[in-house]
Amino acid sequence: MSEIEASVPANTARAYVRQVERFEVWCAEQGRTAYPCTGEALAAFVSHLITLALGPASIDQAIAAIRVQHRDQGYEDQPDTRAALAVLRAHRRARAEHGDRTRMAPPIEAEVLRAMIEATPVADADGKQLLAGLRDRVLLVLGVALLGRRSELAALRLIDVAEAGDGLLVTIRSSSTDQADELVAIPRGPHPQTDPVLVVRAWLAALAEHGVTLTDPNARLLRAVNRWGHLGSAISEDGINKAVRAAAERAGLPDAATYTAQSLRAGGAATAPGRR
Repeated sequence: MSEIEASVPANTARAYVRQVERFEVWCAEQGRTAYPCTGEALAAFVSHLITLALGPASIDQAIAAIRVQHRDQGYEDQPDTRAALAVLRAHRRARAEHGDRTRMAPPIEAEVLRAMIEATPVADADGKQLLAGLRDRVLLVLGVALLGRRSELAALRLIDVAEAGDGLLVTIRSSSTDQADELVAIPRGPHPQTDPVLVVRAWLAALAEHGVTLTDPNARLLRAVNRWGHLGSAISEDGINKAVRAAAERAGLPDAATYTAQSLRAGGAATAPGRR
């Protein structure tokens, strides 16, 4: 991303990279062509960001990042932003009319976590293993224990999670070249369904059955699982949001649609000392 890196400060460049990655994943999921991007597709992406509860500044940044990436890809014509900006203006007006109050994602504290885990089956009525359920249990338990950001959870590799002593040792890899990776110790839990060691063991065993093992140093821990239960590639940040929301809906939680990956971090912060 040379154009991005050359045109903006380092912190902004990293944010641009995340915005572009989110856009490219969304295009792939929607069957859209990312480059060149049409004005209609850009407007649809802005609408998608609004559903994720992103603020206008973040959405404006996403539009700018996509335009810069078009230049970096060698496209002279930039995507038509008129429709996208119209959607963004409407979003700003709606926030202003409501006092610009952003609803905070409810925290996933211990009782809520157990309810979500209990409502997430790992086998069907015939005893067949459900990969999505095993994946979601790991996502939820590790997300709360790590106070994990979506980007950190999506980036976890198999080699980043290891049993150590009476718990787990997780490596959170820094996206910055001037910061060291962070090691986070996670103790075992008192309840089998939410014990980080047990849920990780079950998930790693399932991955191994599908040929995903430690022999691949780049293998991602959290994977996409399609509607037919087939294992896919690394889960996206948006996929993590959807998984958390779906777990809240299965558990019948009040305002289930408001649960996001931020709920994991908020829940961990409410029940244990934070990492940072």
